[in-house]
Amino acid sequence: MSFFNFSCSSQEKHDGSVPIEIAEELGISRTGLVQWAKKVNAELEFSEAGRINGLPNYEGTDKHKTIVQLVGEENVIKQAKWTYTFTTDPELNKKLVMNITYFAYIFEPKKMPDWIKKEMELVSKDLTQEFVGEKQRIGFNKMVQLIYSPKQKVMSVIFTTR
Repeated sequence: MSFFNFSCSSQEKHDGSVPIEIAEELGISRTGLVQWAKKVNAELEFSEAGRINGLPNYEGTDKHKTIVQLVGEENVIKQAKWTYTFTTDPELNKKLVMNITYFAYIFEPKKMPDWIKKEMELVSKDLTQEFVGEKQRIGFNKMVQLIYSPKQKVMSVIFTTR
């Protein structure tokens, strides 16, 4: 499907206008992730949701059913997940896929564009099949995984600590 074909320059990904706060675990504070997510998608509204495994859980949502979930303390984020729901608008779908790419970039600027591209190529081989990518280690303590569900019409990229 054509909306998986994309490219990004590092200039597009981070222009320095949102300072990135370095923290433990995933390496970025919740505040930094919220600021970054809102830069990528200004329509996101964040609020505290129910705790997960005793940890704070913040979720950002928009009118397109995008969900950004951040689990953990302010400076100890254990999981960051960006999920979007496919629409009937191919141009909007391209934009939503790009948002996932931008989100992934913040965790590992050098590896994520190539990793996302490779995972998208695997997904696009058969868009009717569920896809659960292998967990990929990035950096010392981070893992990333891409999940695609044609039945639920969603795609997620999930960052966790090991």
